[in-house]
Amino acid sequence: MNRTIMEKARSTLHYKGVSAMWWAEAVNTAVYLINRSTKSMHSTTTPYELSFMDKPRLNHLPVFGSIGYAHVDKSKRTKLEAKSFKCMFLGYAEDSKGYRVYDLESNKVKVSRSVKLDEREVNDIYDTTTEEDSTIIYVTKDVEGSALPEWTEQPADDGLMDSVGEEAVEDVEMQVESESSLGQELTTYQRARDRRWMRI
Repeated sequence: MNRTIMEKARSTLHYKGVSAMWWAEAVNTAVYLINRSTKSMHSTTTPYELSFMDKPRLNHLPVFGSIGYAHVDKSKRTKLEAKSFKCMFLGYAEDSKGYRVYDLESNKVKVSRSVKLDEREVNDIYDTTTEEDSTIIYVTKDVEGSALPEWTEQPADDGLMDSVGEEAVEDVEMQVESESSLGQELTTYQRARDRRWMRI
């Protein structure tokens, strides 16, 4: 069991890239999660159910090390102070229904009941760049000995041109015009959006 706890604690630390100085918090969280997980011996019940004769709640299990914001109660702040503080999730409170979080501004571990966490960001796995920020570079290799296609002039066949018709040409031109107008509308919208944020 000791090895299981340490492996789970190690994986929770490395999953979000949390420092090893939080190993005790990771071990507490690992034990909390193991007690709410089924075992091979008791495949339908958890250790929590065997101890308390009640099914555990599983809708409050955020990812260890997630960064987010914890709410500050009205009694602990003035009217002009911030309503939340930036924090890192460290586990679950033992004596109350709440989360143990590390306040990144005051460098203190606190207990909070209302926390909003961003569980998506896992060691920059998710690409957060937008199309405007990224540049795509296409690289082509020159293959030695490859021949370029030769262009030859061929006489026009009037029979082929008659089958195309003028309507098909107009449809293609209309489609190109609509795509360019969509691009102009999008850039106009982006400019207006950016101007609105600049005024504030």
